[in-house]
Amino acid sequence: MEYSAYLDVFSHPPCNKEKFSKQYRKYMKDLLGYLIVFFKRTKPSQDLDTILSNVEIGFEEQETVIDLDDYETVEELIDLGDEKLKEALDALGLKVGGTMQRRAERLFLTKHTPLEKMDKKHFAKNQKSVREIAIIEAKVKKLCDLLDETIERTKQNVEKKQALT
Repeated sequence: MEYSAYLDVFSHPPCNKEKFSKQYRKYMKDLLGYLIVFFKRTKPSQDLDTILSNVEIGFEEQETVIDLDDYETVEELIDLGDEKLKEALDALGLKVGGTMQRRAERLFLTKHTPLEKMDKKHFAKNQKSVREIAIIEAKVKKLCDLLDETIERTKQNVEKKQALT
């Protein structure tokens, strides 16, 4: 992949099984470390520690993406769409695989059953690892949003240099 193409995609994490591998976790940690150093050099007056802790707090508050009290049937949850169901299940630490029907059923189950009493088969494996990766991805996304103008200028410079060669 060329550098200019990478600049377009690096801030958008993939939505596949590879994102739970050790290599992906290492890549995301390294990317976060690089972005932190880069941010401190380009915007030294901003309080990065506060920004990143706010991302973690926001992530914790996002635990319930969907208010299940507003839904009476599994079919109503299906109408939300695949991505919303996945986000809600992921936020609760539940498995996100299967058909949309199964996802909606799994999520609807949480309406009347506390997470502590749910069968372990409904939970994602390596929940701690999945959560860690999700927090890292959220921090990377926040830093990319804050550095958007700089990243865009970098893309323009790379494209300009490529045009000259």
